[in-house]
Amino acid sequence: MNITLAGGEVIETDLETILEAESDNELNELEREHYQEIIRLNHDVKLAEMRYNIAKGEAKAKKEELECLSLELSNLIADGPQKPDPQKELPFDAAESGDHRNWDLTPITEALKLTAKQREKLEEIGIKTVGQFEFLRAGRDPIYPNGLRSIKGFGAATVDAFENDIVNWLQANAREKEAAADEPEAE
Repeated sequence: MNITLAGGEVIETDLETILEAESDNELNELEREHYQEIIRLNHDVKLAEMRYNIAKGEAKAKKEELECLSLELSNLIADGPQKPDPQKELPFDAAESGDHRNWDLTPITEALKLTAKQREKLEEIGIKTVGQFEFLRAGRDPIYPNGLRSIKGFGAATVDAFENDIVNWLQANAREKEAAADEPEAE
């Protein structure tokens, strides 16, 4: 039997080959439908994954907000009742003023050499300034009663290095120079 293809090509075949070809067409149709279903489900999975990642990001932001408010509440409880200090409301930048009394407002990244991961870990628990770091280091935060050693991810060597570095920084930046020790006495 001779069959003419769409391109004008003539092929010689028998009935069995034609039946096999029809069976292959059915198989190809099933394969095509199968792959189309895979593509559709893959698209649905990617869409669901995108929605999940967006929700996960929003949840992380809400968790950080919760932790920040929790830390603020803990600080308020730990500090007890106090009159508001109008000096703290003044719009001066501690780092620019050169005033040693504002050392506690200095960003922790200026006082310590931190890796990106260490900085993220401190920021994650609300530590962004030297004052906040010292509050934590002193063990005054009820969430972290053992100070820096309470934080998961910081080993003893890291904590010791932080403490040495912050003490050195505080000696150089937080304490006012004693004029009497530097100048000879006049007679």
